[in-house]
Amino acid sequence: MLSKILKIIKIIGLFAISTILILLIFMQTPLFKNWIKSVIENQVNSQINGVITIGKLQGNLITNLSLDDINITLKGDSLLFLQTLFLDYQPLKLLDNEISINTLRFSGLKLYLKKQGDENWNFSDLLKKGQTVSQESESGNISDPITINLTNCDFLNSNILLSNINKYTPGHLKLDTLRLEAYYHPDSFKINLRQMKLLATQPRIDIRNIKFILSKNETGYSLKNFSLKTSENYLNANARIKSNEILSGKLNLQMKDVHVSEFEMILPDLFFPLHPEINLESNFDQNSF
Repeated sequence: MLSKILKIIKIIGLFAISTILILLIFMQTPLFKNWIKSVIENQVNSQINGVITIGKLQGNLITNLSLDDINITLKGDSLLFLQTLFLDYQPLKLLDNEISINTLRFSGLKLYLKKQGDENWNFSDLLKKGQTVSQESESGNISDPITINLTNCDFLNSNILLSNINKYTPGHLKLDTLRLEAYYHPDSFKINLRQMKLLATQPRIDIRNIKFILSKNETGYSLKNFSLKTSENYLNANARIKSNEILSGKLNLQMKDVHVSEFEMILPDLFFPLHPEINLESNFDQNSF
């Protein structure tokens, strides 16, 4: 009797393993990937007023995927084009209510922004109105909080083109590199911006690098190791805001050998032939206001 039970278990196990292997093989076929691509397009198109198209879906889909030639149009005009979106993730972490992403990479992004009137931009009409997401279950209980852990996020060779803007707003922003890591929990978060290089034209703004660590926990907010390097100036800053019964904080900022001419497109009447040094250290609380 026992041998028959073991034989049945072996047959069921072999059948289950064979089914999983067949499914995994089928997931790598162009037929399945095209079906997944169509599902993504249909889901996104149901949520937006525009139209999204995806050229190709690649990857094993179990731990990574890549979407190529993503295009979003709004009212017949191109709003966004993305050459490649690459995602490497750990799906088993979902069992612990954690979204764990090893790599999120945006390559060849082109964003076309157009000013409409005095306040609105074209992307403000992208999402359909009335879309809501319920945060509670039918029983009324809030589900367990989800943690998001992003180890590495890259923006490579990105361009933002702006139109119908004033003369003080750049018409072209070229984001050569942006690298960061991030962690989020409903009670805390941390963003570590490791590198950001931005070049703007008309007027010209040359940001060689921005770095900082921004975090929040039960004691308050913290900004550490903030540095901004342009073609002519360099700024360092640290800040701390404590969210106790009395709101308080501290700010420390330094700029050495300031080249004021770099800011003439913002303050055209400001001119100093000297290169001053700025050192600011400030402590404050809510009773100071």
